[in-house]
Amino acid sequence: MKRIIILIAFFFVGFNLFGQEEDPELVPKLEKDPATKKILDKISAQSKSYETMRLKFLYEYEDLAKKEDKQKEGIVYIKKEKFKLFLKDTGMEIMFDGKTQASYSRTETETGEIIEEVTYSIPDSTDKDVLTPTNIYTFYEKDFFYKVIGNEDLKGQKLTIIDLIPENRKISLSKIRLKVNEKTNQIYSAKSFSKNGQRLTITITELKPNVKIVDKLFTFDEAANPNAEVIDLR
Repeated sequence: MKRIIILIAFFFVGFNLFGQEEDPELVPKLEKDPATKKILDKISAQSKSYETMRLKFLYEYEDLAKKEDKQKEGIVYIKKEKFKLFLKDTGMEIMFDGKTQASYSRTETETGEIIEEVTYSIPDSTDKDVLTPTNIYTFYEKDFFYKVIGNEDLKGQKLTIIDLIPENRKISLSKIRLKVNEKTNQIYSAKSFSKNGQRLTITITELKPNVKIVDKLFTFDEAANPNAEVIDLR
């Protein structure tokens, strides 16, 4: 379970890209295709027009070397730069109030003991190598090549497939593959390919814009969780 928690944070809350392994996969010609940029810009513009968003998603982790494949469902609430993320059946919550990030976990040991922890940190806003719930619609704007590589009919949706290749080929990320619905200007899924054989996929199962969200959702309530051990890294 801890591995699932670490990996979802790795992909959707703190995606550190650096590494040195070579990419065994073929990649498309490296370019910033103007037609592809128009598609991405429309999706980005629509997301920016929303005051808030609630996304339900399916998270899948694959490790090709270890032949592991795990799935979890989650929900993320977004209000401009703020967000709160829940992973179903994990006891995990991650919240960011625009300055401080709080990562809360609640686990049960084999003996039935409940262990609660909350870790406070200050994310580096200058770090360009981090993918978060609040920039998933805009991360392509810098440091990536992008190009449409095909189309797919999936569950009644006509999807456009876009590969994004990092300009810095020394990092551990090989590519991110987006599947987007051009009719609705929405992302269907985002899948990262790492050079170590890990595959991390977020499939958005529901998007509701402009839902009512109170700001206290983005801060950890210590009074309501008095047994949580506090780890302050600020």
